[in-house]
Amino acid sequence: MNFKTALNNYIKKLNCTSKELAIKANLSEPVISRYRNGLRTPGVNKDEIKNLANAISVISYEKKINLNYEEVLNIFDSDLIEMEE
Repeated sequence: MNFKTALNNYIKKLNCTSKELAIKANLSEPVISRYRNGLRTPGVNKDEIKNLANAISVISYEKKINLNYEEVLNIFDSDLIEMEE
């Protein structure tokens, strides 16, 4: 799996919008759009990854869906490491 697929899967699972995720992750909607389309990926261990993982876990908590911050972060990190290799 790659980063864009993982991100799109989380957004679908959470039934949230890019705007909602952008607000919670403190990122712009165009950045989220570029991530979703595969035009941009954050670097491994960047604040953007941590912000996205945290936003996903917060939204999942609010919607009573069980997604843990560490699990999301690990999936994102492993996807990004695979892309660098």
